[in-house]
Amino acid sequence: MTVTSRHSSPCWAIIPLIVIAVVVWFHWAAIDRVKAVSDQFAANLTLTPDEGSASGFAQGRRAHVVPGHNLESYEWIVQAETLRHTGDWRNRKIDYDNAPRGRTVQSPSPVRWWLAAVTPWLGRAEAPGAAVVDAALKSEPLLHLMLVVGVTGLVTWQWGFLPGAMAALLLGWGFPVVGAFQAGAPSARGLLTLATALAMVTFFIGLGKSGSPTAHRLWWAASGIASGLGIWIAPAHGYPVALGLATGAVIAAWGLNRSKTAAESLPWPWGIWGAAVATVTLLGFAVDYLGTEITWSGGRLHQVHPLYALSVVGVAWLAALLQRGRWGRAARCPTERPRWPACHWASSCW
Repeated sequence: MTVTSRHSSPCWAIIPLIVIAVVVWFHWAAIDRVKAVSDQFAANLTLTPDEGSASGFAQGRRAHVVPGHNLESYEWIVQAETLRHTGDWRNRKIDYDNAPRGRTVQSPSPVRWWLAAVTPWLGRAEAPGAAVVDAALKSEPLLHLMLVVGVTGLVTWQWGFLPGAMAALLLGWGFPVVGAFQAGAPSARGLLTLATALAMVTFFIGLGKSGSPTAHRLWWAASGIASGLGIWIAPAHGYPVALGLATGAVIAAWGLNRSKTAAESLPWPWGIWGAAVATVTLLGFAVDYLGTEITWSGGRLHQVHPLYALSVVGVAWLAALLQRGRWGRAARCPTERPRWPACHWASSCW
């Protein structure tokens, strides 16, 4: 049996199935534990239904106990409740903090959008606010299951059953991946982990995809969209991932440049990737912060900002030049009067 056939043997498919079964069992047990603790706490409360309250109960009371007392999770739940109560998907101000004036919303929209969007399918409580809490128990386990199934399927499709099995083991049981998906404690880490994994896998698929240049561009565009979502959700983590992908690709290009034939036959659509990352980043900025106060704290931007989009475009341009191995003006543009479409790096790498 050859190495290729061993990697493609369907017998390896049993491992992802076992991993998925264990992941479902693990999260199911975690949901039951959180429910049990919350029920004990609720037994000491007087919860009166109130349709005028975002939480669904009088005085905005809630009975959900977030594991580890994660304040971020409480905030996501409250914001999702407010979103579903008011119908305002572009929430700009909150009143549960900095009383009595409230404050501008600083957190990104994707997390509360995700929690509010899955509430009709995952929430089983009668009160609207309580339905959000019930959905919060299952939203992170669902994200984890989507991560394992989606990435394992992509890896198996592209590289075979054995790599798919290894991906399932890493994403299903590996630390700290599992810690990003905690039942009853919604956070940005779950969505960020999913976006990061998709950005990396689609990037590598585009890097080695055989066929027309269109196939490479489509996969790299998908990677750029996922990378942009990661920057939108958490710039401090999503942006380094984008830089890491670009750096790794440049190193791979240097390796391929040892053989000019291999280097010339492999397209590097840096412009597509950079434009996709920048577009999603700018979209996230427009949705969350355009027209509101942007906080600059300690000399750093801790929210998505147009500077991130501009930086990624520059990184893509620099990576294209490094991939070609030329810096001179004559190498960049073959004509004496440079034009953007005529540039060598643009035509060959974008």
